[in-house]
Amino acid sequence: SYYGKEGVKGPGTVKNASNIHIADQAMQSMISIGEAYADKIVQPTLVIYGTSASTAPCSTQFIDKLTNNPEVKALDEFSHVDFYYKPDAVKVSTDAVAEFFNK
Repeated sequence: SYYGKEGVKGPGTVKNASNIHIADQAMQSMISIGEAYADKIVQPTLVIYGTSASTAPCSTQFIDKLTNNPEVKALDEFSHVDFYYKPDAVKVSTDAVAEFFNK
């Protein structure tokens, strides 16, 4: 409910919430930290992301740096926020995670 049920800035959004970062510092930190350590990850890895999400470049840049043959589930029909509350998005991602951990 924090983000709103109509996407990032829908009518149900908390009015004083903002996804804007000062000089986008937080997003840049997330990208650089993830990319800096991606090639060190040796554990089996599953990455699930929405190709239409504004955060998709973060996912693909991280995936490109992984060296451990990750499993990737790129979903065209969902955005980043959809995975928080849309039943179809939650189901497809949680089913993928359950299958991954049950191997």
